[in-house]
Amino acid sequence: MHEVLENIKDEFMKEHNFEFQLNSELYYWTETNLNLKYQVLSTSSLIEYVHKCGFEIIKPYLTEKMVCVVSKTNFEHISITPQGFKVYVKLKVSKIIGNTILFEGEAFDEINKIAQFSFERKVISKKTLERKSLEKLNKLN
Repeated sequence: MHEVLENIKDEFMKEHNFEFQLNSELYYWTETNLNLKYQVLSTSSLIEYVHKCGFEIIKPYLTEKMVCVVSKTNFEHISITPQGFKVYVKLKVSKIIGNTILFEGEAFDEINKIAQFSFERKVISKKTLERKSLEKLNKLN
């Protein structure tokens, strides 16, 4: 696993850019029907998109025996983004400590910065994930 993480270090200073257009209800703020009428980007959707971007950076380095899970997120959503706007995400690996990969980034729409964030993903073995999940399920029985 550590060899995989060592290879990612090449990505430290490289900025990765992602984008999507806000044109689907899947991304809208929909906690109530009233909110849906505004057709603006929801914080939870943006967080999920950012996490997926982080996975896309790591994915080429993972083996069949590994998974990469989000373990911590610090997210500040600072501006609304209306329906139809493009959203741009700038993301980079800032540090690797053990099996933890730290990311930093910002998101923009066509007008201004809309978010800044950092998050961690941990690379673990699939066997460990399965074992811990079964152990916890067995505690219920």
